[in-house]
Amino acid sequence: MSEDFKQLVNIAFFKFVKQLNDTPAKRRKYKERAISGSLKCIVCRSQEEFVGTEGLATHVFTSQEIGLRSRHLGFHKALCALMGWKSAEKPNVTWSPEKLSDVENLTLKEDLILWPPVVIIHNSTIGNKSPDQQVIISIEEFETKLREMGFGDKTKVYRGKPANQSVLVVEFAGRLSGLQEAERLHKVYAGNDHGRAELLRINQNGETVSAPVNNMENILYGYLGIAEDLDKLDFDAKRRRVVKSRKAIKDIAEASIKTQ
Repeated sequence: MSEDFKQLVNIAFFKFVKQLNDTPAKRRKYKERAISGSLKCIVCRSQEEFVGTEGLATHVFTSQEIGLRSRHLGFHKALCALMGWKSAEKPNVTWSPEKLSDVENLTLKEDLILWPPVVIIHNSTIGNKSPDQQVIISIEEFETKLREMGFGDKTKVYRGKPANQSVLVVEFAGRLSGLQEAERLHKVYAGNDHGRAELLRINQNGETVSAPVNNMENILYGYLGIAEDLDKLDFDAKRRRVVKSRKAIKDIAEASIKTQ
């Protein structure tokens, strides 16, 4: 496989990762039909139907349709990433679904970041059933907090989805320094046990959080945006995003520094 062809496969891969993660419903469609149900190929757009995501992933890996080989292979990689399967590294081998380890799967998910980078901020009090226990934080208030934390000079803050004001999005510059700042903010929340894992826990357990408006540290949870977080952005913000490899961005920057 030539380097040019690998590049075409990667371009298709990132495109389809975004497409598959566009909405929670789209993710569920493929995940719930892993080995049963019918799915069509969105690359060749034929009327043929394949049995489950496994059958579709096999089709796109083995398809030899002229002019669509790189897109089929990119779609194969994207499907495998969504399902937590190992993708085939070489085009001329047999493939069957093999689950990634939990560590491998998490590493892959966290590598597929939204670009330009964003940090997703959740207001955990909005989940309270009692309106008296909900604390609405304005964009201006949060921007002030960001500046106090040493951020905010080169960021943009806006509302995410849903429309209940529970999500704020902090957007950083689309360059290495912007990614580094986004990672720094991500680590602030993770280091205070207010990252993605902790938010997932309180949501799964049905926990509620209430706190006075002057104590944002207790009610806000934040993490670096990855492909799975596309549905937390509004239409325009989602349209402007692409998916990139976090590791590849850093590798390119490091190689550039070495050649200077």
